[in-house]
Amino acid sequence: MKLILSLCLIGTFAFTSCQKKNSDSCPTDITVSTDNDSPKTGSTATISVTRQSENDVYHWDGPGLHELNQSDKLVLEDLKLSQRGWYYCTADNIDCNSSYTDSVYLNVQLTQEAATCSPEKNEVTGNAIPDVLFTRVTKGMDPTWNGIVLEGRGEFGYPPFEVLFNSYNGNKEPEDGVYFTKSIQSFSPFDEPNAISVSFIYLGMYFHSHEGQKVYVSHVNGKLQAVFCDMSFGGDVPGARCTGNITEL
Repeated sequence: MKLILSLCLIGTFAFTSCQKKNSDSCPTDITVSTDNDSPKTGSTATISVTRQSENDVYHWDGPGLHELNQSDKLVLEDLKLSQRGWYYCTADNIDCNSSYTDSVYLNVQLTQEAATCSPEKNEVTGNAIPDVLFTRVTKGMDPTWNGIVLEGRGEFGYPPFEVLFNSYNGNKEPEDGVYFTKSIQSFSPFDEPNAISVSFIYLGMYFHSHEGQKVYVSHVNGKLQAVFCDMSFGGDVPGARCTGNITEL
């Protein structure tokens, strides 16, 4: 009799331990949200998922992101413009044999700053060139680098300037905000969308911006404008510095 009772108890325990969770305790959906849906570049955004079960396992996907077995929060620090896009979270629950996905769009915006200098419209001054007044400023697609270029030209003999935008942006109109210079004119898929090149030629000598300097891009009455302050240039003659405003005419 004791043997029969023991077998019954073992059978009952095995049955209850193998059955799935009650459906009332299983998650039916998830909700993904962010504390800031339009963060600025350089800031931090946190994306969270409404936690439905302690046994949920979270997987995150987004621009340049694929993370498995993570927590219910995704913290993105020092945001880049390339991180703009859709972020997806999938919550898997083995106990409940369930999988749910939700998403949120993070509309990363370029940081807006006022220029630290106030050059006159379409003028450039510097220590290695005469003061330049641009009489013709055009915006178009550069045939060599296949990117949008803002080109300023003055009278004969004065240096022409080129502001070249990231060619991987295609012919998309540049957004207003702070851009950062490259030290070469060519771009790669790894460059941020707000990478930019500034260069000029004077007396047959080539000058190009050094890396990581700010260019303040905006639109004035619908016309594209680029401002740079005490920008250092490398090239054929070291030590050149220029401050300028180039506005589409």
